[in-house]
Amino acid sequence: MNNYQLPMNNQQLRSGRLLLIVVVLFFSSCSHKQQHAQSSAPSDFSSKLEAHRAGVDSVMRFAPDSPFNRDTSVAYHGLNYFPPNPEFRFECILHRYPIPTPTAVMGTKGEIRSEVKYGYFEFTYQGERYRLNVYKMSDEELRRHGDELKDYLMVWFTDSTTGKETYPVGRYVDVDRESSDPNHLYTLDFNYAYNPYCAYSANYSCAVPTRDNTLPFPVYAGEKKYHN
Repeated sequence: MNNYQLPMNNQQLRSGRLLLIVVVLFFSSCSHKQQHAQSSAPSDFSSKLEAHRAGVDSVMRFAPDSPFNRDTSVAYHGLNYFPPNPEFRFECILHRYPIPTPTAVMGTKGEIRSEVKYGYFEFTYQGERYRLNVYKMSDEELRRHGDELKDYLMVWFTDSTTGKETYPVGRYVDVDRESSDPNHLYTLDFNYAYNPYCAYSANYSCAVPTRDNTLPFPVYAGEKKYHN
């Protein structure tokens, strides 16, 4: 889980972030079926998702870099999720922009970050076509967080559940490392959508999804909000 938030800059934090990435990507694999289509869920879809959620729960409870262990004023009582829903699982090609665009992204504490708008995914949901921009870390952010994250693709989004059932800032989906194959199919699975650390503790600042990554329908999948 590429929790792209900034409480401080040190090796422990980078290690914790990489641990969460490993938890997500181990349980959410990519497949090679049909392009730009909603994918049929594999037979072990629910069991993989439940195993993933158990792994995240373990990290939140026990990892030294968990936001709940870094900020002991916030009690951990388990994360809240929508039930597994294969309707929100899609397979997409990465459409790379000819020239990746440096983009200013706001942080939740008001700071401006320079990110790279790298490309976009397209998918069809209930007969309509949608697009989400895909981001990568800028050189500036990589210097702050470490080169280990340079190949990871990030999707930050809001939808009709934002501020209601889900965290008011928005949610994140970690897709995979970038493949050199232009026809590689990435699995964009909103069942793995999660809250950034600022959803739990005010000690963190997180990237705010841009307006062009707003989905005009409710994504009833992934993590719900933590605080009422």
